Amino acid sequence: MKKLMTAILVAILCGTAVADQNNTGCGVGTWLLKRNDDTKLMEMLIITTNISTSSQTTGIITGIEGWGCTTVRYWAAADMAEFVQANMDSLMRDISRGSGDTISSLAVYMNISDVGSFGNKLQQNFAMIFPTPDVEYSHVADTIYALGAVS
Repeated sequence: MKKLMTAILVAILCGTAVADQNNTGCGVGTWLLKRNDDTKLMEMLIITTNISTSSQTTGIITGIEGWGCTTVRYWAAADMAEFVQANMDSLMRDISRGSGDTISSLAVYMNISDVGSFGNKLQQNFAMIFPTPDVEYSHVADTIYALGAVS
């Protein structure tokens, strides 16, 4: 058991020792141990604290600025295309109305808080989103993604 713990500690220390000087990430360690010096020991301590508390993941998801984190947009254009392809008919109906479950789902996935405004924007741009009856789902997804990115 001692050998295993020693091996884990050495792996952590070696892995954190090679980290770039200002690349400690975000999390509780970054917040608690605000660096006044740029020593490798301090960087290792910050990184180890962030990792051991899983606070970097939590901070990125929630965007806790005090920890030095920002939120990330989870949905890529490929995810959008997959959703649109699976829900094309419902999406067309809901966008024509400016509201509905598919618009609400898109808003959640795209991290858009004002679902009503998003639905109205989609409805106002219906002709651009669905320019022809046989429009490709990739066009629909790209257009919605672009409209949501500026919401």
